[in-house]
Amino acid sequence: MHGMTPRERIGQAIVGGEVDRLPYCFWYHFRTEAWFPQALHAEYRAPASDAVLQQYIDGMSRATYEFWRRYQPDLLKVMHDIPYETPQGLPLVRTADDWAKLTPLEPDRGHFGAQIEMLRRLRAMAPDDVPIIETVFNAFYYANKLCEGKLLEHLALALMRCRRGCARFRRTCRCTPATR
Repeated sequence: MHGMTPRERIGQAIVGGEVDRLPYCFWYHFRTEAWFPQALHAEYRAPASDAVLQQYIDGMSRATYEFWRRYQPDLLKVMHDIPYETPQGLPLVRTADDWAKLTPLEPDRGHFGAQIEMLRRLRAMAPDDVPIIETVFNAFYYANKLCEGKLLEHLALALMRCRRGCARFRRTCRCTPATR
């Protein structure tokens, strides 16, 4: 059997076909690295400056590519290490009333936009035959983390206020042409 590309190897493994070796994948969170912007270490935070976002884009695309180059995984899984944006003065949703303070985020701007730009750069660096997958969490995951695991409690207390706030997550987490 000839040496397979990562994409061929993964495709054959999915359908139960013959492979030259087992495909493998593992990933790494880069938040602990010295180049990672200190301003982005919080789980949730107010929008970062353009300079901080550019530092993230440059550092994350370079570090992720170097990770792939060193270990050669068949699938390049990219961690979403940039924090979710929250409005200034609202680092967490502490009460059901706080949900109304959230504003919709555009998926191609701010922190999400920086992640998309980083992925575009990474795709240009890595060979086309290496599939890249981005970690994407659903709206419930983000909402529950944003209120420190109290989403169901908040929903029980004030269903409509929470639903309006959570709707902002659904609009933010929608798939855009740039992320397909």
